[in-house]
Amino acid sequence: MEFNWQTIISLLSITVISTSLIQVFKYMALPHYRLEINRKQHSDKANALSNYINDTYAPYKDSSNTTPKSVIQRQTNAAFATTKFNFELIFLLLDRDVRDIELRAADIQSRWILLNVDYKSKKIKCLLKKTWLPKIIFIVFILYFVFSILIIGIVSGYEWYGLRGINESYLLITLFLLILIDAYIIYVMGIIKNLENLIDWED
Repeated sequence: MEFNWQTIISLLSITVISTSLIQVFKYMALPHYRLEINRKQHSDKANALSNYINDTYAPYKDSSNTTPKSVIQRQTNAAFATTKFNFELIFLLLDRDVRDIELRAADIQSRWILLNVDYKSKKIKCLLKKTWLPKIIFIVFILYFVFSILIIGIVSGYEWYGLRGINESYLLITLFLLILIDAYIIYVMGIIKNLENLIDWED
């Protein structure tokens, strides 16, 4: 009896695809199955963080610890399953008993233009002053509202006084870019606001 390899490969392919589709269907259609997956993921992350604190963070706080920084960084990469977090930043957030360490670390490192982490003094500094935040947020929201009204008016056929004679297409593109920039500034200010209690503000 000769083996028909093409048939065998086809059957294996169908089996693999069917299994994948069943798993996707179970995840989407069965809340209990989805709950169990999410619970396992959170449990794995909790265990990884707990082990990291006990095996890496706590020993490092001991002045006699001589573990090389390169090893600690690799342990940090393994614990958080990513290479984007500096272990000094994670330790700083642990010192401050931050609740959502991964989210806050990602927020701080993504705002590197406005935020600077001084690991020697263990301070998180911001280029902006705390008193500026409400004013900046107010201004960008007003600009967002103004740009939105201008765009709605132009699309509706209304000719704004002072903007007549300007090519409508260029004007819409410019306003659209401005509103995108404004929305991004709102997003950044929102993150800075969330980090408000972690930032060491200067007078």
